[in-house]
Amino acid sequence: MNNIRQALTLVILMLLSPWASADIASWQGPSFTPDDAGMQPSNSTYEGFKIPTNSTISSSHFSVEPKWVPASDNGTVWSADSVNGFSKGVVNGTSYLTANGDLTLATNSTYGEMTDFETISPQFAHWSSEGDEFWYPVNLSAVSYGPENSTSGDFAAGTNGTLLPGSSGYIRSEFWPLPAVVRYFNLSFDRWNSLDSGDTAGVQYSIDNGTNWQILDNWTGNTTTWTQETYSLDLLVQNATNIGFRFYVSKLNTSAATEGLFIDSFNLSNQGDPQAAWFHGNKSGEYSANADGTLIVPVDISGLTAPLELIYQANWDMQGGNYDNLVVMISQDNGSSWTIMSPLPGVPAHGIGVGGTTYNQHSWNWREIIHPFPHWAAGSLNASNTLLKFRVTTDNTVNQGGAAIDDWEGIMIDDLTVFSGAGSQNATRIMLENFTDNSDHYLVNVSGYPNDWQYIDWEGFNGPWSSYDSFEEIQGLPAGWRIDHVRGSTSWERGVIDNSNGYGPNVTLWPSGSNGMGINLDGIYSNHVYTHLISPKYRIPDDATARLTFNHWICTETDWDGGSIFTSIDDGITWQHFGNNISGFYDRTSTVNPNSPFYQLGIFDGSTVANGCGTANPSHTFSRVSGDISHLQEMM
Repeated sequence: MNNIRQALTLVILMLLSPWASADIASWQGPSFTPDDAGMQPSNSTYEGFKIPTNSTISSSHFSVEPKWVPASDNGTVWSADSVNGFSKGVVNGTSYLTANGDLTLATNSTYGEMTDFETISPQFAHWSSEGDEFWYPVNLSAVSYGPENSTSGDFAAGTNGTLLPGSSGYIRSEFWPLPAVVRYFNLSFDRWNSLDSGDTAGVQYSIDNGTNWQILDNWTGNTTTWTQETYSLDLLVQNATNIGFRFYVSKLNTSAATEGLFIDSFNLSNQGDPQAAWFHGNKSGEYSANADGTLIVPVDISGLTAPLELIYQANWDMQGGNYDNLVVMISQDNGSSWTIMSPLPGVPAHGIGVGGTTYNQHSWNWREIIHPFPHWAAGSLNASNTLLKFRVTTDNTVNQGGAAIDDWEGIMIDDLTVFSGAGSQNATRIMLENFTDNSDHYLVNVSGYPNDWQYIDWEGFNGPWSSYDSFEEIQGLPAGWRIDHVRGSTSWERGVIDNSNGYGPNVTLWPSGSNGMGINLDGIYSNHVYTHLISPKYRIPDDATARLTFNHWICTETDWDGGSIFTSIDDGITWQHFGNNISGFYDRTSTVNPNSPFYQLGIFDGSTVANGCGTANPSHTFSRVSGDISHLQEMM
């Protein structure tokens, strides 16, 4: 065979030979690893394959699976219904379900947290915290760190006394609506700080509900005594509607441990308009019986576009109903004839609805009242000489609002405005009278009947306003929890169950531990209660399955009263109703009271309890409620 023919033959043999002519090397290492299971990761190296010299690895694959090893004995019975239950167990390297403490072998990424209200610590009543948990209300007379004493009372907002390197966190105030008249709007507080070089602390403000935070001031280093800080806010809040503040501390990873930042005597104030108003009543007791008092206020509504609406501010503490009321009238013929503008029997009558809430005998502050002008008022030739009559009549029995006299009794008015072109694109609001001058106002008396109208300078709308906090109001609750009580004499409280007076659950034991949260744990709840129990912030991992689960007992007036759950994903600035889409989660939908904050929303009220809710029903015990909150992951 010549060389050319030999080469050709070799090429043909190569083309006809299979590509996978090499051997397969099998695993020759151990059949399982590690030798002993443990809590720590295993990092092992094995010689498991033997390959001929100068061989090429063209591909490889492997598979692993868990290996279960039988226990050396049958183990020990340990279950929820055993004698000791889970009381002797320790969670180590795993987590537990929030429902009833059942353990799970799932990894820690299946985050669970349960609060049974047994362990408490001092919590802020009006501030929320975020970040590392070192902010507390601190009784400076009871600790050996921080300032020697507070500047007001016993407590100050401060830290736990040892801020470790890398720590960061803040406390945030509520958001206050800005006054309608911003004038000398100031913030002041006292501060004391102990910080290492490179650490920072400061105060920030937000005028967009916490979406953005601006630095108002910051500090570092150490102070030996309290330092008072004062800031003018007038120019910072132009075109804004609210404002909130937060104090923060941020430490470098390389810094030394320090005592941090302490704040006391927080004061937000606004001078506003000079105080002035018209008041029908008594500054320190009952208003007059059988009164018939009239106040006349001349106004000019010429050149305005119909329809017109009269808007004024009113603050009252009076009987209302069909007995004691304010009626508003208009005249454009110098008082010869009068047309009633306010619905009869007047204000407050059987309740004035404002912002979804009905105010009856107490307004609990200034409330905006609106009455439409007659359709002919704007086009009248005498529109520039319009008279408004504010007439108050009372009967001869109850001469106060509510069950008892508390400070002043009666009704006061301020800031008369007109809304021109109501409902149109060119609608405008014009001030008619703010009562800083009463020179052209006059009273009309009826012989034999008292007239309690009086011009006052100790109260008024848009007058001085302030919010002060010396951090003395402390709530003993689990970390991060707080009670936000709006009104009523029975708020949320923590403690034991006392049903000795015939109210509450028919058992005195909580489903877990000795303490729980309830509204009046030893009696009946009061009228007009509006109170909130707020949890700390929870972080739900991505792709996690999470549920809110709790045990509760409730018995209220069906449909009229009740409780509900709301969630927030912006640190409690806004709240969204929870559970309406979960079948059977709530007892019913609130339908009878359009002024209720729960109207058309699901509520718990005990109305679905068989044979009726209450202490007298031995079958009405605590019930468990659960709902999926996975959609809130990485947001709560």
